[in-house]
Amino acid sequence: FASRFSNASTPAVFTGAAAPRCRSTPARRSRHQHMPLDRRAIAALCLCNAAHFYSLCSIFSYAAFLCVDLGWVSHIDEAGYMAGLLPTMVMLGRIITSWPWGMLSDRIGRRACLELSMVAVALGNLAFGVATRQWAALAVRFVLLGACNGWVAIVGPLSQEIGGTERQSEVLSLIFASGPVVQMLGA
Repeated sequence: FASRFSNASTPAVFTGAAAPRCRSTPARRSRHQHMPLDRRAIAALCLCNAAHFYSLCSIFSYAAFLCVDLGWVSHIDEAGYMAGLLPTMVMLGRIITSWPWGMLSDRIGRRACLELSMVAVALGNLAFGVATRQWAALAVRFVLLGACNGWVAIVGPLSQEIGGTERQSEVLSLIFASGPVVQMLGA
């Protein structure tokens, strides 16, 4: 194909000479690319992502009813602002603390940060389940599920540690696929 369209004015990129330099050719593949991935580590990170996904997305289905049932608003038609504020507090906490979580993971290690984050997610989900006051629910979502959750800051470096730079995107795609699976299961 390339020889049919190549002539003296065609750059070398379009001729057959450039093919061995292409990333997808066997000559450019790393020997690490053929090594199997650590399935147990990926499965553990998938479970962590599922917990992270659940803590963020499970509230969407019942937030408005929760606001009415707990007396934070008087009618379901007025619950939109408050129902939107609950997931917003999680993201606000993560935005503020993402950079410090990255620095902390460089200092004490990614595994320690992962363990701290998952403890915060577990405690946050339990505490949110028993919070009946509006300020308490917002504080739990901001502090425990948002600020104390470093998952967003450490998932990239963790995936690189498992798959290396060559297979980081493959590891990330496997990890992030667990979120929609949790959603399909009804979380």
